[in-house]
Amino acid sequence: MRIHKHSPITPHYRIEFENVSLDYYLYERDLKSSLVKLVKRKPLFEKSQIIRNVSFKVAPSEVVCLIGTNGVGKSSLLYAITGKLPISKGKIVVDGKINAVLGMFGRISPFETGFAALKTWAGFLGSNKDLINKNLDLVSKLSGIPVEIIVNRPFHSYSTGMISRLQATIGLLLDTDIQLYDETLFTGDKQFNGFFMNRVGKSRDNGACYIIVSHNPLVWELVAKHNGRFIVLGDNTLLYDGFNIDTAQREYDGSEKYRVEIPTN
Repeated sequence: MRIHKHSPITPHYRIEFENVSLDYYLYERDLKSSLVKLVKRKPLFEKSQIIRNVSFKVAPSEVVCLIGTNGVGKSSLLYAITGKLPISKGKIVVDGKINAVLGMFGRISPFETGFAALKTWAGFLGSNKDLINKNLDLVSKLSGIPVEIIVNRPFHSYSTGMISRLQATIGLLLDTDIQLYDETLFTGDKQFNGFFMNRVGKSRDNGACYIIVSHNPLVWELVAKHNGRFIVLGDNTLLYDGFNIDTAQREYDGSEKYRVEIPTN
């Protein structure tokens, strides 16, 4: 169950997870295998659990770094907050307007300019496209991409890092209560990550909270520098929730999905 409320005053929490579990279903893609299962009266779908009984709360102005190895449910958790992914158990309470910059979004023609792409993304996030016209210089400063390149160069000439920086930057222009960022937006560019977190630090005064998914230790250090909090997912549940980056790192390193059996022979 997901509840979205709007409080007339600043709420105590922006996000509340109460014993939340997420499942996904695997199904047979092969027609022959599907027919065999039907004949044997076996289910065509197999349920698998992503996370189970996860509880945490995020207050206004908090910055949370969500970490964990691939497949532990980090992005799924963000999609559940937005309401795009149903939960199988528990309750999520969301208080405020959400901006979710999750992965590569918006279909962009390779021959369009970065400027046109920014306008498309702004519309995708529910914002007036004039937002880009008014803030182009700021977008350039935050992303590290010159205005003339954003305005004139075709999108197919952009590197993956440039695209990621533009996408992450546009989210910072939106005045929302809850900001969600997926790990694809942090490419290891130390300078950009620093600019991004400094901007986050300045914009927390309005009560917005941030959840940032990242595998990047450089991002973790920046989150710690801004008194951020770490939530570690692994082994289908919540392993750690706190402010100690060293403890978060140990839990991440020790999680079941991280360990690999090394042959002795």
